[in-house]
Amino acid sequence: MKIVLLFLASLSLAQAHCEFPAQPVVLISSSQVLIQYWDLPSQDLLTESSLPKSDSFQSYQQKIRDQISVDTNFLLQRYLKLNPTPGDAHNILQTVGRPQNFKPIGCLEALLLEVQINRNPQMTTNPTEFLAAYLQKDGRLKVYFLTNDEEGLRGVGLDPLKTQIAKDLKLGWKYISNLHNHSFFLEGLSTNKPQGVLAPSEADMQLFKSHQEELGLQGASITNGFETVHISTSELSLYRAVRQITPRTLPQVYSPSTVSAHGLDQESRFNLDDDRLRASAVTASGTRTKFRAVFRRLVRDRVVSRGMHMFA
Repeated sequence: MKIVLLFLASLSLAQAHCEFPAQPVVLISSSQVLIQYWDLPSQDLLTESSLPKSDSFQSYQQKIRDQISVDTNFLLQRYLKLNPTPGDAHNILQTVGRPQNFKPIGCLEALLLEVQINRNPQMTTNPTEFLAAYLQKDGRLKVYFLTNDEEGLRGVGLDPLKTQIAKDLKLGWKYISNLHNHSFFLEGLSTNKPQGVLAPSEADMQLFKSHQEELGLQGASITNGFETVHISTSELSLYRAVRQITPRTLPQVYSPSTVSAHGLDQESRFNLDDDRLRASAVTASGTRTKFRAVFRRLVRDRVVSRGMHMFA
């Protein structure tokens, strides 16, 4: 009897196959953004541990392993030594202190990363990022996928995705988690580029916290193609997010006196205790140009430290 059970168990493992059961529904597809989703009849992919058998995913992993250690602690400590922003350093230390949040990459995470790998043949040298959102209802799983095929997640596409999720929430769906990828830059191994860092940046946390506050996000995940870290709702408050600066919080300010007059020296507007300041992404190119001009003036007038990185 034991032999039969062992045979059936091994047969089940052999038959386990990591793939989407259907093609995605494309909501937006343009030169700037792709938003699509899969509406799955079960949540099995969330717990499936087998990985895609595709050449593209396996080749991606092998290229990276050939160039750099993919040990999570090594990658985190490596980036800490490269003098990241104080906020990013804080987030790394918060993540390192919670080893139970790490696990090997699973099927669904690998499938979503594979979508991005297939979109970008230079994924190991000029990588691009995606954001996925997991929604749950009555045993079903809806997976949204957003990318703008850029190194970071910018404003384009983020608002339409939030709008779509908000519509689903009204229909009874729950926003149980999201997934974001952190990449390797194999042509930048001798630079201060982060390599597969499994910790949220300040910009990541700004996004995660806004989704938590506005959409009820229950957890956030980051994968580098080898391991994934999951941050629960209760832990999100422990991480530092970038200060968001919008037209409402940044009027036309060009000198120290007017900065003070508008109250922009308050921590609610600027975090001057940090070595660097980042601005939130602004979608309209004209507004971005105006903001850059404002920050250049602020730097020139010594309101903001010259060591700060603008619009990283």
